[in-house]
Amino acid sequence: MRIEAPRLPCVLPLIASVLLAATPAFAFDLPPPCRAQQEFSRKAEAIIAEQINAARASAVPGAPALRPDEQLSRIAELRSCELARGGKTLSHLDDKGHFESADIVYSVFGLYGVVGENLMEMDASPDAPPLDAGTFAMRAAELWLKSPEPRPQILNPRYNLSGIGVALVGGEAVATQVFHGPPRRGASIKPR
Repeated sequence: MRIEAPRLPCVLPLIASVLLAATPAFAFDLPPPCRAQQEFSRKAEAIIAEQINAARASAVPGAPALRPDEQLSRIAELRSCELARGGKTLSHLDDKGHFESADIVYSVFGLYGVVGENLMEMDASPDAPPLDAGTFAMRAAELWLKSPEPRPQILNPRYNLSGIGVALVGGEAVATQVFHGPPRRGASIKPR
């Protein structure tokens, strides 16, 4: 999903932005179920980032590489954790129709620019071996690059920042990639 128009933040993004702004670098406290598999998460995030940037460089020569951004990564981690814990269905929108990641990003970065998000979920069947970070990451990147909504997000040259968050809870893994880019030249924010 992609959004460009500023929106009024709802309560969860407002709370998340306060937590994100008040928390020192790399000290973001994920809920215990999501902290348990940090090695899996970090390995998968690195592989996804590498695959996405390689595909972007190949498909859109001259597009800037997606630079990793700590705040966007924390937002992506929060989203993946929330979805993997079963607190919400896999959707870009909350129950009120708000694009949650955009609300959080705008509350952190300010009401400007363009925001996008890709989501992917994989469940391990009870009979299957445990999910492997490399396999999950390659599958996430592959699906995003072949899908009609995520692929344009990845290849959009307006995006220059990205954060990737992966969470594994039980047998369910979720990957989230949050994108941010500058506003269009000449664009202005209209007062509300």
